[in-house]
Amino acid sequence: APPEQNETYELGAKWDFLRNHLNVSGSVFRTQKDNARETDPNNSANTLTAGTYIVRGAQIGVLGHLPENFDLVLGYAALDGYLDHSVLNASPFNAANVALIALHDPRANTAPVTM
Repeated sequence: APPEQNETYELGAKWDFLRNHLNVSGSVFRTQKDNARETDPNNSANTLTAGTYIVRGAQIGVLGHLPENFDLVLGYAALDGYLDHSVLNASPFNAANVALIALHDPRANTAPVTM
């Protein structure tokens, strides 16, 4: 099986305010994982090369330097991850679909599929 491969792009910036008493940072990013592994729906002891996962996101961080050596740290990240392409039938009807394939039934591979 081919190895998993990741590709990540990120663009970020940092700003300092109030004579370095307030630091603000942020970034946007995208990560793509090709040849991702998933558990075989027919045998949980095996993994299969499933497809491509993509995660897009953004993050912001704030660091405030307060009196008496106290710091206030705030952060937030928003992620949007999804399976872009999969060779697996992730449908809950997978067992029925396997049976239809074995029986050469024309309804095979027509059940709802998540891709």
